Amino acid sequence: MAHHLGVKYTYAEAGEAASSLINRGAVGLSADRPRLTLAQGLAQMPQPWICRLHRAAEQIEAEQIRALIQQMPRQQSAIAAELSTLIENFDFDTIIELTEKIL
Repeated sequence: MAHHLGVKYTYAEAGEAASSLINRGAVGLSADRPRLTLAQGLAQMPQPWICRLHRAAEQIEAEQIRALIQQMPRQQSAIAAELSTLIENFDFDTIIELTEKIL
């Protein structure tokens, strides 16, 4: 297919997107607030919400996860953005891993 279309595909290593988020480790909340990891930010959410997020990720329910993100407080906007990026990259496994650590 690539030959006929004249395109060249560039592939990321498996898990590269997830590991880059985890290895980055910190999500900037604001200049005057401490930086939190995605896991730490998620851990601040109520346990039932985390359970629903985990279940939605296991079932690959992107719309349900987006609805849960909308429920996050404004102070969690950086965490919400990181979760949105994971959904856009179809990286549900990272969400599952992060929520498993919290639950």
